[in-house]
Amino acid sequence: MLYYCSDLPAGCNDYRALCNASEAIKCLQTYNSTTGENDDLAQLTDKQLLEEARKLKPAYTLNSFLIGFVIGILLFGIFYSAKGLFMLIPVFLIKAFVNDPRNKRYKVVKEMLKARGLA
Repeated sequence: MLYYCSDLPAGCNDYRALCNASEAIKCLQTYNSTTGENDDLAQLTDKQLLEEARKLKPAYTLNSFLIGFVIGILLFGIFYSAKGLFMLIPVFLIKAFVNDPRNKRYKVVKEMLKARGLA
């Protein structure tokens, strides 16, 4: 899986356009060590990594559902010719749901599980 630089934290500006999962994990590890985050994902055991994925999955699923729901509201508004602020609110909500840090962390955890052969 390829990640866009915008998917990585601001401290991961080493990559110009795209990077693969191992490069993203390496960048996140470097970023975590420089920012002082205490739970480096690479240091977790297999059991802890599975537990982390189990904790993050409901948030990922809920965000996916809410994105679809808000897109439905947006399409309903377009169909019934809504204008102005009522069209902007769903767009900002979608952006907030997509940029949720738990979604990005869940994707990194899933890639690490695949790399370890656990998923």
